[in-house]
Amino acid sequence: MNDSSHLISNNSADLILIVTPPFLTETVPLGVGYLSAFIKGNGFNVDVIDLNVHLFNKSDEKNKKWWEIATIGSFTGTCLGQQFVEVFQEELWAFINRILERKERIIGFSTTAASIGVGMYLAHQIKLHDPSKIVILGGPGVYDNYHEVDAVHLVDIFVIGEGERPLLALLRRYHEQKTRESLLGI
Repeated sequence: MNDSSHLISNNSADLILIVTPPFLTETVPLGVGYLSAFIKGNGFNVDVIDLNVHLFNKSDEKNKKWWEIATIGSFTGTCLGQQFVEVFQEELWAFINRILERKERIIGFSTTAASIGVGMYLAHQIKLHDPSKIVILGGPGVYDNYHEVDAVHLVDIFVIGEGERPLLALLRRYHEQKTRESLLGI
């Protein structure tokens, strides 16, 4: 089994932000960087996990194709996600288990059009195994069709557009009220 324990720090955070694969590895995930800096600048602790680069670095040459633009561009996000999950199931489950072991309640996934299927899979598995986790999906992979993407309605919050202010509002409200229900309507 591939060990993902070094991916996750032991420090307590108010929010875990995850860069969801597959995403081009030559491109810096600026959105997650902006979000993290903004949230930290407003007094909250953030743990950023680049699952994308982690899985790429652990992949053999045959599986590095999943990060090539030709592969990413030739599938819908859902189809790519299903196939990616099949190939990396063991690694993804090790990661899911590590997230489930953490005490942090709020987990955010940054997605792209290519990674939305993988993000949904991870989010659903986390919610199915620990419904108390608050799962947020955002990034360029989340559009107005989020109801279609999450037909079973397990994701708690979708952030469409710029995420800094909504995420800060979510963290502030959760910090004050400590309930998932208090986050509705942001």
